Amino acid sequence: RYAHLPYFLAIDLYNEPNGVVRWSTGDVNASNPANFWKPAVESAAAAVLAANPRLLVFVQGITGNYDGVENTGIPMNWGENFQPQAYQPLAIPLDKLVLSPHTYGPDVYVKSSFSAPNFPANLAAHWDTLFGQFAQVHPVVVGEWGGRYGNGTGGQKDFVWQNAFVDYLLSKGIRSSFFWCYTPNSGDTGGILDDNLNLRQDKLALLN
Repeated sequence: RYAHLPYFLAIDLYNEPNGVVRWSTGDVNASNPANFWKPAVESAAAAVLAANPRLLVFVQGITGNYDGVENTGIPMNWGENFQPQAYQPLAIPLDKLVLSPHTYGPDVYVKSSFSAPNFPANLAAHWDTLFGQFAQVHPVVVGEWGGRYGNGTGGQKDFVWQNAFVDYLLSKGIRSSFFWCYTPNSGDTGGILDDNLNLRQDKLALLN
């Protein structure tokens, strides 16, 4: 359908796998291979690249594999966890694979890490474990992040979270991401446009 479009650059395979989804084997309580993310991703990537070998394949993470190897004590957003990539790597060509985690602050989902006494200094180690550790091998393009940036349910803490996340991305050399979102009608994040359809200059400054 899209192979003839010269600026169509990638396919994001699926949005925020969670629930019964596991990366692959390891969780004795969730052993149905129909719910394994790794083989599903590999099959889908092969089909995408057969149809259009010029494309990149964006892959989101999972919530947890619970296999006794990964660190399951870190609070995770849907689509944020790539830890099993370190020991059960995806069989997708390196020049085609883009890791695309989703991560949010307290406006969207209140993690226990946000109430830690060393917040926000504690966050970088979590992001490293979940996806940042791969940034030297794979392109990491954050597929969703954002929030109301000070006027949402997370209050000032979301403002602090977003600033800390930008500092983290810069420290890892990650320059590409998709900010959620542009229009103001996303209930928990708002947009780059405010409710009066004016640009939020503070969010633009953050993205710059």
